[in-house]
Amino acid sequence: MTTFHLIRATGSARRQAGLLTSLLNIPNLSFDFETWQVPCTDSVGEFLVNIKGDKERYRLTEIREVGDGTWEQAQHVKWSDEPGRVRRLEAVGWGARAGTGNGRPIWVVLWKKPERG
Repeated sequence: MTTFHLIRATGSARRQAGLLTSLLNIPNLSFDFETWQVPCTDSVGEFLVNIKGDKERYRLTEIREVGDGTWEQAQHVKWSDEPGRVRRLEAVGWGARAGTGNGRPIWVVLWKKPERG
């Protein structure tokens, strides 16, 4: 099992992009998050299905705390990317040694790709 801290980006595409930009550029920004315990053997796709049933347009962006309340963007996984979707959480670095007391927490932002009009 590994622990994820999930930040849900909601609202318009502009608002969702603004949240991620703010997280990466405004030190000590406060935000709400959920904690999820997930089997390391799950695929990224299974994790997306569990946290968001309507998964087709959703993406996960990992962010890492680098100190002093600042964050950096790490990897990015989207549902439509088959290799990313079928890879096990361990294979993308989200295994038992991360997200526990023994490793760094795993912080991810869940956001939705805007529809093309």
